[in-house]
Amino acid sequence: LEPFVIVEWRERIAPYRFFRSVRDLIRMRRVDSRGGRRGDSPRNGVRFVAFDHSLLDRLRAAGALHDATVNDVLATRLAAAMRRVVPPAGKRRETAIAIAVGMRGGSEPFARGVAVAWFPVFAGDEPVLESIRDQTAREKQSAAWLRSRMEMRAASVLWPWITPEERERYFARQYVVTAGLTNLRLDGAASISNYRRAVATGPVAPLVVTALTVGECLSLAITWRSGRFRDDEIDAIESVLKA
Repeated sequence: LEPFVIVEWRERIAPYRFFRSVRDLIRMRRVDSRGGRRGDSPRNGVRFVAFDHSLLDRLRAAGALHDATVNDVLATRLAAAMRRVVPPAGKRRETAIAIAVGMRGGSEPFARGVAVAWFPVFAGDEPVLESIRDQTAREKQSAAWLRSRMEMRAASVLWPWITPEERERYFARQYVVTAGLTNLRLDGAASISNYRRAVATGPVAPLVVTALTVGECLSLAITWRSGRFRDDEIDAIESVLKA
């Protein structure tokens, strides 16, 4: 079967994913974010973090202490960094990191077309690696992240009914995430010695961290809505990510 056929089949036999989406939307009423503001410039800022040869080893070591992946460690650090620059206010005291899931299984990373899904992980006052590790493990074991494909279809149905002046912030007010994280590993790419990758923020996540691993080298990039974060705040996020 083609990959998209498998995805469609798994979505149909797992109606519980609909309830997971509803649960996410309810919990997101408690999430703080700089998304969903009217009148902000859609322009993105981008920063390629200075390369550190020891970063991948340090992330692996931090994860090994808690049986967690490099991605889990990065998500935990990103949550902690965002809580530092976006202090929780009022009832919105949680942080949500949207984690991208590649659907090509590491093959053909440069192919055209959308082949990505996502799921949110949530953190409280002190982002804990074990909590994010467990949330990620549950998503992977149940393939619950496939619900994002259903959510994308729902968004495409709603889009024509939203007035143009509201489109900039509508989805960010419904699906509330503090930041996004996407991680790509290029296997069998010995011919690539230096490759930089950054991802636009889109209508929901006001800031996205991109991790790219080629062989034993990991590089990071940060993109953000330029009207919503100051340079010193990006400095603070960078320092936490590469600590």
